[in-house]
Amino acid sequence: MPDNLNKFPNCSKALSKATNILGDNWNLLIIKQLLSGKKRFNELMETVEGICKSVLSDRLKKLEETEILVREISPSYPVKIEYKLSDKGEKLSGIIKQIETFAKGNL
Repeated sequence: MPDNLNKFPNCSKALSKATNILGDNWNLLIIKQLLSGKKRFNELMETVEGICKSVLSDRLKKLEETEILVREISPSYPVKIEYKLSDKGEKLSGIIKQIETFAKGNL
């Protein structure tokens, strides 16, 4: 397998970039929750079991930086902040479902 990666250096770079995002357990769980629609920070705290506030905050920032999710701020009072998947993030739906199916059948 390593020989194949050397023959296709762009493929290994792409895979490396993808695993930087998808290789993190918390990122996968956050993305999974956002597949069902917009969520506020506290909703994610409740649905992503075991995550602490600082980790959730850090992962949301990183997912926003990589354009996987979008942070929406409403101009209402009090300010309402919601997170949703970007178009790029929505494309991960099939991959997330395949990983979940694999895990259920093999792990």
